Amino acid sequence: MIKQEFWQSSFWKKCRSFFLISIFANLYRKSLEWKNILLSKILCPYYAFLAKGKKLPEEKEPFTPIYVSLTSYPARINDTYYVICSLLAQKVSVNKIILTLSLEEFPNQEKALPQKLLDLKKCGLEILWADKNLKPHNKYFYAMQKYSKAAIITIDDDILYPRKTTKKLIESYRKFPKAISGLCTCKLIVKNNKILPYSQSIPCYDTTILFPRHDLSVEGFAGALYPPAILPKETFNIEAIQKCSPIADDIWLKYMELLSDIPVVCAAKYRDPVVISKVQENALYKINKNQDQNDIQQQKITDYFSYIDFNKKVLKTIQL
Repeated sequence: MIKQEFWQSSFWKKCRSFFLISIFANLYRKSLEWKNILLSKILCPYYAFLAKGKKLPEEKEPFTPIYVSLTSYPARINDTYYVICSLLAQKVSVNKIILTLSLEEFPNQEKALPQKLLDLKKCGLEILWADKNLKPHNKYFYAMQKYSKAAIITIDDDILYPRKTTKKLIESYRKFPKAISGLCTCKLIVKNNKILPYSQSIPCYDTTILFPRHDLSVEGFAGALYPPAILPKETFNIEAIQKCSPIADDIWLKYMELLSDIPVVCAAKYRDPVVISKVQENALYKINKNQDQNDIQQQKITDYFSYIDFNKKVLKTIQL
């Protein structure tokens, strides 16, 4: 298997300019889209079947309950049902699934939700209603504050999660209770005593497994586990979020982790989850990536916290 670092190398970047390679790259991306479409059609009803009649257990981990938290919006709310079903079908069950929705987008509250989604409340789903719409930040912001004694696993609303997702994250949490555990991470690069833009970070899909590091950042779409009340108070500063990083929750959370010297650990070798393709038209990652919004918001965070030397913090890699 080719290491992920290769795909970020200067050699590969030069190769990508060749016509034939660009053609094959486009064909490969197209094949992934077709794969997701096909697997979505198979896995959506499969997970719905597995989740039927399933109820999350009340028994908790010896030291804390484990909750899953996500958010959604009207364009995706129908497919969010299948995402939650994939969480109910996990090999290792969590204790609660929390779906945070904003009153701004759902003014009629439960009347605007599909009945099949509401039926999951009997299985262990809780719906939180947010007065202020923080968009992608909704997936952690309200749940972490309401359930400060629980470990929170954050997920996205357009992914069908493999059945060992929670198992891998919880096993990592048991080994590293003072670190953030993620199933997909990237490595921030420091050059000339400066953190390079987020777009130049290196994916760490198959390296640095089970080794807590300060230079790793969680790619939240694949799933991430946050120990109870581990993030600093500044994480929940609404004014700072809206000013610096309104649509880049992963970057905001990474810098909050650096504020408190909290390391990140890649919990397992990366495995592509299945994306529900038809709900990707409004995906934030396209805006953040294609319009360099990740880099812009990263710079705004560093400017806002100009009194913090984030460069030194990134280089401070420790093993817990």
